[in-house]
Amino acid sequence: MKHSTAQTSLLRLALASTALAFAHTSIAHAAEPFRLNFNPVQEESTTAAATTEPTSAPIPQAFGSAGSFRLDTTAMLASNLNQTTLGLGSVAASWFVADGFSISLAAEGLYASQPEPDPGDSGGDVGGGGISTTLRWHFLREETWSLYAEFGVGVLATSDDLPNGGTSINFTPRAFFGASFEIAEDTRLLTAIGWFHISNAQLGETNPAIDSLACYVGLSFGF
Repeated sequence: MKHSTAQTSLLRLALASTALAFAHTSIAHAAEPFRLNFNPVQEESTTAAATTEPTSAPIPQAFGSAGSFRLDTTAMLASNLNQTTLGLGSVAASWFVADGFSISLAAEGLYASQPEPDPGDSGGDVGGGGISTTLRWHFLREETWSLYAEFGVGVLATSDDLPNGGTSINFTPRAFFGASFEIAEDTRLLTAIGWFHISNAQLGETNPAIDSLACYVGLSFGF
């Protein structure tokens, strides 16, 4: 009897162990999907972070914004309507000190065709160069065009007297009304019409002057 009771106890213990092992295995298998579900979420977060688009580039400055710089090249034709014709080319660096308002410094080259001088006078066709500074106000600014007014003054040295009977060193005040048009990114076409003056400001023995109707075209590049 004692032997039978011991066998029964061992059998029960074996069955209990088997049941526990089965339960443990079932629970582990049941929990497996929940454990694995965490990885895809983490991977998706990592992938999303890695593929996030970079911050977009800053919006370009509007034309004529304070603090911006430009390089201007122009070609001018002028005439006093009395046999004197001027051609002037310039390269200028411009700085917008305030919105729509710029100051520039230019290097200029000039050729003047004028009548033959009187006997005893000097003059005739001359060439020369100089520097100038200009204040320009874009009083009406739109996205692709603007209207402006400008006033400038320069100093000019020529190979002979200009005008005839004058001096070879002169001052060149000028005033223009113009328009700019966007033709490419950071590139504008400049067009203007106005007044261009040449004289020595009474610094010579005589002070003949040239007052001319002038127009120019040019290109302005942002940088």
